[in-house]
Amino acid sequence: MVEFEELRLRLLDSEKPIENLKEALAIDSLKAEVEGLEKESAGLLGRYGEQPKGDAKDRFLKGQGHRL
Repeated sequence: MVEFEELRLRLLDSEKPIENLKEALAIDSLKAEVEGLEKESAGLLGRYGEQPKGDAKDRFLKGQGHRL
């Protein structure tokens, strides 16, 4: 029982450093950015159909003026 209590206290002590790391890595803002990009890409896929793959993708990007 004492061992359980010690482990529980260690776990509670480790929560603060984990929260600090989460803030330092800006995980919440990155998550929001990824969600926004996913919505944006879903909109583009809806407009242009399935995303081109391989050589077709390269030709598409060159046609859009991108350097590969």
